[in-house]
Amino acid sequence: MEKKKKTATITFHASHNYGSMLQAYALQQTLLGLGVDNEIINLRTGVQRSLYPNPACNRKVLKQWVKNIMLRSVRPFYNRDILIKYELFEKFLNDCMTVTREYGSGSDLEQLASEYDYFITGSDQCWNTCCGDFDWSYYLPFTDSPNKISYASSLGPVDADRDWNRIVNNLRSFRAISVREEGTAAELKKHLDRDMDISVMPDPTLLLSVDEWKEIVTPQRIVSHPYIFLYTPAKQRGLLELAGKASRILGMPVVVSNITDILRECLITLHDKSKFEYVLNTGPREFLNLILNAELVLSGSFHALIFSILFHRPFFSFRGLNDNRTKQLLNVYGFKDRTVDMKDATDKLLKFRDVDFSQADNIIGREKSEALVFLKNALDAD
Repeated sequence: MEKKKKTATITFHASHNYGSMLQAYALQQTLLGLGVDNEIINLRTGVQRSLYPNPACNRKVLKQWVKNIMLRSVRPFYNRDILIKYELFEKFLNDCMTVTREYGSGSDLEQLASEYDYFITGSDQCWNTCCGDFDWSYYLPFTDSPNKISYASSLGPVDADRDWNRIVNNLRSFRAISVREEGTAAELKKHLDRDMDISVMPDPTLLLSVDEWKEIVTPQRIVSHPYIFLYTPAKQRGLLELAGKASRILGMPVVVSNITDILRECLITLHDKSKFEYVLNTGPREFLNLILNAELVLSGSFHALIFSILFHRPFFSFRGLNDNRTKQLLNVYGFKDRTVDMKDATDKLLKFRDVDFSQADNIIGREKSEALVFLKNALDAD
């Protein structure tokens, strides 16, 4: 029997961010489905750990201490819930993904230089040098392997300043390059050799079927009654106000899984007539549960949109055309009308169920087939 090819993936697999961890899981499952072995290189730098600290061990500075007092005043179980959330992310990493032993710095990865037949970087914004937990290891400089592959990697915002000399020197040794957005492809083509082929591939989360995703969703509904699910990974001015308006118009509470604007959220809790419910003890599997069972998803997140589309849940993207990643997603799948802001919220919210997913299903199926061909070719897989 022919020995399976050994592949290693490096990405933001350990970031306590729903999209980052779920895309890492999806790419690994896809690779295993192609008949190759795969391990995720378990790089967890000190910088990354500082961004996602263990709440039980975190020594809080004064600013964080004041913040926690404010949060506990309106969320009595805040400390307990964020500890559970941290543990759920770690449990998902340990139980659902196959990873190497942990490495604390990129220089340590030279030990792996000849351990694998293929090295794969991606997906997510692993090439965005402006990310807080970016490391040059995501450009695979630690190995001289002739089989370096990028799957749907992203540079992030196209207008960011970058060390192009270093980027180009790393990417010239890649066997196959695919990126997630047209913007990233255009930027790379400006700097790389003109004859280098750069493919645009779908996010790994789109490579698994709905049934495969449902297999890892927590089985019981987390929220038993109808609700609007609001998710944004970062503060977005006006989104909370829009959610409050949606709650009042549709007569449903807004379920929130993370706090991004503490002062505004405290004020809403105390004074807004709309209803907000906080489910903060939410890991990746619970995040999928909240999207799957929502009546409506209000999103400021790329991956929340993807899972809304996969699960056929009505959604709106908050000012979605202002973000290149989201704009491309909405345009490609035929959802340009699923953006919303306060100016057009009333009319759109009253018709929130009027959404057709058939075009998106067809496009996703076609893109998935192209992605599998790309991976098979890059990995010399049968």
